[in-house]
Amino acid sequence: MNELDRRRWEHSQRTLERAEGSARGNPELAASWYSSAYLLMTAVKLNENEEAEAVKLLSTYLKRVSPFYLDRSVPLSTTQQNDLLFIAGYTKNYELAKELVAVPVDSSKEHGFVKTINYLFRSWFGTQPDDQPAYSPDKCEVSLFNAFSSVTEGADLDQCAVESFWSATKNKRYKDTIWGKANIFSHSLRNYATAFNKASHRTSR
Repeated sequence: MNELDRRRWEHSQRTLERAEGSARGNPELAASWYSSAYLLMTAVKLNENEEAEAVKLLSTYLKRVSPFYLDRSVPLSTTQQNDLLFIAGYTKNYELAKELVAVPVDSSKEHGFVKTINYLFRSWFGTQPDDQPAYSPDKCEVSLFNAFSSVTEGADLDQCAVESFWSATKNKRYKDTIWGKANIFSHSLRNYATAFNKASHRTSR
């Protein structure tokens, strides 16, 4: 671990301690600190090419922050819901994803890309989505939306479409975040597609 990542790791541990101390008295602050700590630790592990450890950290992160949103003690934004659903797919926490997608969110002030991803997730899980957002995506976003649609329609995931989106955004939109360090989108959607296909196969038998 290089010096910068060592400092980041130490900072994340201090932030985690603050989160633990605030969990009961100030759940909104605790949720924010848990997010900061676990996402920073995950980034460090991805920098070290330790993806298996990163998956474990993100799984723990989901278990720590999800109760705040599920019991409605902390408001959940649409962006946060999308991120948590991608992470749930990445870590194969499908049952938790079903609970998280059912939490109501206010998308009225969100960007069209965020609204569309949320609409697609809700359509996937059979949760009544809002009307499909009026949004003109750019070329790389179209690739991601098409990958979602392929799974919704029962086809295999268009892996190339997701790779195209990630390649176009990892060093720009998602630079210096966990989303730019690992193709969480691709892993997540592939895991969901596999799980959905298995569920569909069991139902049709």
